[in-house]
Amino acid sequence: MSGSSGIDLVVGQLDLLKNNLRDFVLILTNAKRFIQKIDANAPEQIIGASVFASLMSLLSLAIVLPVYRLNHVQTPESYVIIDTAVTYIGFLINGTIFHLIAKLFWGKGSLNASIVTYLYLTAFQPVMGVLLLPVAVHVIGGMISTSGGFAELLSFTHEQLLQSPVALISELLASTVLVWWWVSLARTFRVVHGFGAFRAVVVAVVAFVCVSAFMETVGLGVDQVLWKAYVSQ
Repeated sequence: MSGSSGIDLVVGQLDLLKNNLRDFVLILTNAKRFIQKIDANAPEQIIGASVFASLMSLLSLAIVLPVYRLNHVQTPESYVIIDTAVTYIGFLINGTIFHLIAKLFWGKGSLNASIVTYLYLTAFQPVMGVLLLPVAVHVIGGMISTSGGFAELLSFTHEQLLQSPVALISELLASTVLVWWWVSLARTFRVVHGFGAFRAVVVAVVAFVCVSAFMETVGLGVDQVLWKAYVSQ
């Protein structure tokens, strides 16, 4: 009986991974089609979207682990739990910001639909993580070594990147993916909120600026505190 239950559990986990991998590929290639095929307004969708976003967060963490090791940042179980929780909260805040901006432009979608859409679009995060590995070496190292604010970090990182052609190339490649992520957000929020093309573009631009400002200040600040807390002496 217990052996059968164990097999069923393994099969269930494999099915979950297979389904999330299928969703991952579809979101990257045609996020609008993915959102159209699900009912983003359904309360139960938040569960599946949250599981998906958490998997993307863990995958992104696994990708950047070599950079953490290089900068002597330890990643015990407590770090993984805190990082995943903080990242998920960030996703919820970002999705809420997009929703509020959409509502300012008379969007028709619900908060649930906005957050579900944003959570699924975290599929782009691991791709960005891979492309930005050379940049992460400088950014994470700079955030650990500097004690000043964001302006000091930005100056330090800019100087380091100018000395690294590989990092500059990776930034250009990542920027291409970022543009596709932004286009996907505009197209999916157009579906969720019933926008025309022009309003969808305006909402995507305004919300992107707001979310970027939040991530580059509060988000990076939280990351800096977390990394410094787990640096080995």
